[in-house]
Amino acid sequence: MLQFRLFQSNLYFILLFMVALVSFQLNRLTIEFFILFTLLIVVAFLKEKQRVFVWISIAYFFGEFLHLYANRFLNEMNFPVHAVYIAEKLLLLFPILCIIYVRYKFKQNITIFHHSTSILQVSNKHRRAIFLLLIILALSLLILLLALYHFSFSYVGYMLLYAAISSMIEEILWRSLLMQSMQSLTNNWMALTLSSIAYGCSYLMYGYSIEICLVFALSGFLYGWITIYYKRLVPSIICHFFIFIGMIVSGIIPFSLF
Repeated sequence: MLQFRLFQSNLYFILLFMVALVSFQLNRLTIEFFILFTLLIVVAFLKEKQRVFVWISIAYFFGEFLHLYANRFLNEMNFPVHAVYIAEKLLLLFPILCIIYVRYKFKQNITIFHHSTSILQVSNKHRRAIFLLLIILALSLLILLLALYHFSFSYVGYMLLYAAISSMIEEILWRSLLMQSMQSLTNNWMALTLSSIAYGCSYLMYGYSIEICLVFALSGFLYGWITIYYKRLVPSIICHFFIFIGMIVSGIIPFSLF
């Protein structure tokens, strides 16, 4: 019973993080500030894992504010459209570095590309087979893209760069840092589900509809499951990379050179 109550109280902190995230995305900053201020007041009375998660949450939103205002400054400059798209993703390094700083101050082991937890125990042989299948499907998609765009290397090149940066940055932030932090409070499945929902909600401020954000959440669930399944971040980055390209081709994610 005591363990269940601890799990329940830990879950509340993740739900508060998600409410603050949605409030931030919908520009309801008063609600977000109230939640973060309340957490800041009670942080000294919390258990260590809860305290670490609260500071990680505060670090995330501080980094997102830096990301938001740097993004606004970037949009006022006369840069090419494709350069702005790529730079906007690179600005997500702000919350990443803020979270890493918090984990460093709490003397936590910072693992970016390796995870020690696993939902399923599978043999290395099966892992290699599935990973090889992903590579084959990825190369097939790349050949198809080149054919569809009539070998327009300038467009395809910038699109691949944009997809590569986006997939790596987002996987480090959402799967390696935030999902891992949620795992420390709950369990694999709960952290996977909640971090995926939060990931989908993070696209609200870009003007995406609820339906499209649900697509992002479902894709985030897939990336998170792959991360936990392989106990590595690289397979989810590869999967994210090619799904991201598919979203650009389908028009879900806008991308152009001019």
